[in-house]
Amino acid sequence: MKKIILSTLALAIVSTSLFAQDLKVGNYNFTKVIDNKTTSVKDQNSSGTCWAYGGIAAIESDIIKIKGDKFKNLDLSEMWVARNSYYDRFVKHVRMHGKNNFSEGGSFADVVDALETHGVVPQEAYMGLNYGYEAPVFGEIWAVLEGYAKGVIANKSKKLTTAWKTGLNAILDAYFGVRPEKFMYEGKEYTPKTFAEYVGFKKSDYISFCSVSHVPYGEIHILEVPDNWILGESINVPFEDFAAIQDEVLLNGYTSAWTSDVSESGFRHHAGLCFLKATNAKQVAGNEMAKWDANASKKKGEGENKGTVIEQTVTAENRQLGYDNYKTTDDHCMQISGMYKDQDGKIFYKVKNSWAADSNDFGGFFYASKPYFNAKTINIMVHKNSLSKNTKNKFDIK
Repeated sequence: MKKIILSTLALAIVSTSLFAQDLKVGNYNFTKVIDNKTTSVKDQNSSGTCWAYGGIAAIESDIIKIKGDKFKNLDLSEMWVARNSYYDRFVKHVRMHGKNNFSEGGSFADVVDALETHGVVPQEAYMGLNYGYEAPVFGEIWAVLEGYAKGVIANKSKKLTTAWKTGLNAILDAYFGVRPEKFMYEGKEYTPKTFAEYVGFKKSDYISFCSVSHVPYGEIHILEVPDNWILGESINVPFEDFAAIQDEVLLNGYTSAWTSDVSESGFRHHAGLCFLKATNAKQVAGNEMAKWDANASKKKGEGENKGTVIEQTVTAENRQLGYDNYKTTDDHCMQISGMYKDQDGKIFYKVKNSWAADSNDFGGFFYASKPYFNAKTINIMVHKNSLSKNTKNKFDIK
């Protein structure tokens, strides 16, 4: 059955490329296979909320795909997700006596859980910027939350007060704003729950896939990465199925939410390219983009003036080795929205980042090679409607 699926994908890639348009990125000449609809590129600025931006981006595209172009300008609030998730993880952190991970970062499981629990709101109803900035800046916010958590957990009376959750909500409301019980959208009144119904969001529609060899394939696995504080579940699939599922999702007209390691020297958002090189980049301090875009200070295209890059051959074994040795970690969350071929016929994925549309010459998008995806992906989250009947049957997806 796997051979049939892969043959179908190969046929689709060939047939769709007949109608493609060329794109020049450095020394790469890209031919479009498929480019699915996304909403506009956003900017997480100085906040560790890529998980909220990447997850919301994929969900917005799913809504457009399923419910039509009337939602083409949909803009959901990422800060609504962050604010509600931070409340939930703070409570869990206290219950865990401060022994679990508590940080700005998160996972796509946080996004769907927050939306299921607290509902959905548009950006216009909850900007989440109640602290004098025009874009997210979390330095002070997170210092306050960490300090408050330490104070609650270290309470010398050995008994929690009845006020600590009220205090937590007061902190979050002060920085993000009071959560609206009702709001207007295009002339109609909604609550967060009724708006979730209006856009058609359901947590049960979302499936996460991972590929690790230290647990059985085909089983549910709780990803062992620091930001998975919520213990989100993924279906563990064989290495050879992983990218095939990603291709299937795109060719069926959907996008995916992508968690990846971006510490490699071949990750070059500024140049619009991402490829797999042999050595890791030295990480640098600074804002979110400078933190990961290791070559941001170099001229665009530097190091790529000798033609296309020869990349590593990725196997299940060296992929697992990277994971086990902390060379592949859950650094950054984004959206994969399209598929292109280079002049040698090699596949690159079009990726929507959350570092602003003017962060490079490609509107905030970049193009990641399939070897990079194969080696450096932690997990992808997809809408179950994007999967073929064969894939659903193979992995028992209802």
